[in-house]
Amino acid sequence: KELNADFGNLLLQGDCLSACAYLKSKNIKPDLVYIDPPFASGANYAKKIYLRNGQKTSFENDSASIGEEIMYGDIWQKEDYLNWLYERLLAIREVMAETASIYVHLDWHIGHYAKILMDEVFGEENFRNEIIWVYTSPTKTTKDFPKKHDTILRYSKGEDYYFNVDDIR
Repeated sequence: KELNADFGNLLLQGDCLSACAYLKSKNIKPDLVYIDPPFASGANYAKKIYLRNGQKTSFENDSASIGEEIMYGDIWQKEDYLNWLYERLLAIREVMAETASIYVHLDWHIGHYAKILMDEVFGEENFRNEIIWVYTSPTKTTKDFPKKHDTILRYSKGEDYYFNVDDIR
């Protein structure tokens, strides 16, 4: 029996271009795409590395941490990032079903530039909504308004798209 021969839902996590190549090779046309690309935040993201025994040590801050390991870098030149994203949006559009929608999760660093790319790839007329995801956590910002939201851009592939409001509630 072929893997997922009768699937109704499929979740792929990983590199976008590899996922699109897989979908294309299996002739799978997603109805819904959600991507959470890097935000071009200008930071490297790291995780702390701890001693296995978890015992206190004489390291800085008296913790069991012995350093950090970079998980991924999010430092980009704007043009490089936009070219990278554009290539992925084109690959996604190619494999989407004709009635599909795409949701792209971004923040204030690059979202407004990505909107222009998505207008080009999917068409301005296929822009469906800008969803604002607001954070409610405390902030220490006192010199400006806090940056407390992300943006999710929603586009359809064409004029005839699937959307069921009852699935959202």
